[in-house]
Amino acid sequence: DTANTALTIHDDQDTGDKLTITVAQHGATTIATVDDDGNDDADLTLDADGKIVINAVAGDQVVFNEAGQNVDFRVESQNQAQMVRIEADTDRMSICAGGAAPGGTLHVKNANDGGVPLLLLENEDIDKIAVDINAANTTANVLDITADALTTGMALNISADALTTGRALQIDDNSSDTGTRQTVIIKQNNPSATAATAMKIQSDSNGAVPGLLVQRQAAGTATADGITGILIDLDDTGETGGSNTQTVVGVDTN
Repeated sequence: DTANTALTIHDDQDTGDKLTITVAQHGATTIATVDDDGNDDADLTLDADGKIVINAVAGDQVVFNEAGQNVDFRVESQNQAQMVRIEADTDRMSICAGGAAPGGTLHVKNANDGGVPLLLLENEDIDKIAVDINAANTTANVLDITADALTTGMALNISADALTTGRALQIDDNSSDTGTRQTVIIKQNNPSATAATAMKIQSDSNGAVPGLLVQRQAAGTATADGITGILIDLDDTGETGGSNTQTVVGVDTN
């Protein structure tokens, strides 16, 4: 059963400009527009005084750009000309990024007057991971946060008020590589910030457990395996006379 043109509508000024509806085997239907001048201006617009509904049979699919051409997909909202954009030639997608090309596989941007969070994730499945990142990175960072305009806010805020035996944060480094590294570095990096404390640990528990517990578990048996529990390296290269006092460890029990 070859395709049969069931309906053809011509432009009254140019009969080469037309719309056709073709029906083939099993009712496969194609709606096509033709501009015989080669200007690629034969747009197809669906303008309904109501809903436009597309239904496909269950288990099948709705496909845009089946031929895999360099054809972008764009959804316009009331205030954003490119609320959703799929850029075909770069295989990228943007949400509310304006006219700029997507800067990543997925590029999400919030307007300066959006009034809502840029990204809101709500997971109601209590025994499943909310966000799972599987990265094959070897030299590039997995997660970068640049918040250089931040003043009184927090770059990362974790609240876990229902904890029992769980943890608000766990970092596990199980690499056997013997290269020099620090699993965690907390660095206050500006010498002019004279009132900045690099790290504060506060425990309000009335129990007998320590506020800070350091467990140095070493299984080395060689004599060269020197063991250090806590090492404090205090480097003061400034003025040491007069009222300048250096304290390696200070304990305040008040």
